[in-house]
Amino acid sequence: MSQQTQPREWKREVYETVVCVQCGETDVASYMEPTRRRMVDNSWCFTCQYWEDVLTNPFSVVADGIHYTIGSEDSGPRQFRGHGGARFVFRPLPLNNETRTQMPDIESTNVWYQGPIPERFRSRPGGRDSYTLVTINGRVPYKADKTENNKDKDEKEKDEVFQDEG
Repeated sequence: MSQQTQPREWKREVYETVVCVQCGETDVASYMEPTRRRMVDNSWCFTCQYWEDVLTNPFSVVADGIHYTIGSEDSGPRQFRGHGGARFVFRPLPLNNETRTQMPDIESTNVWYQGPIPERFRSRPGGRDSYTLVTINGRVPYKADKTENNKDKDEKEKDEVFQDEG
């Protein structure tokens, strides 16, 4: 004897709309908890709420305006780590024109990319550049030089991702 199943009635959710007090964007708080509650309680859009959370992560690095999170080196096989286990080296930037000799380079094979930090968050603690990306798997990452003297060079190399370390 087979049991006949009744179609389930899904509860239709009604989500709050928030106007972000930081950027003025309108967003629907249709995210899972606790994200939804923080958006509503603080009147933040998802993007501002995301960056508020990311910038308070103690295991993070900001290099050239890009936010990265450093994961555990004991997190399993390399292919399951950030960037497929590529070895990143970050060097501390000088603080107030002094050298940070007391701070060592950060080396990790578990680096996760969060993206460029929006301009409105760059002046906040955790949003300022504190490191520079030195190498990825022993190669120097390409950084476009936008000065007038190097426009032709930049155009020739725009598809190149890495430069050989010198």
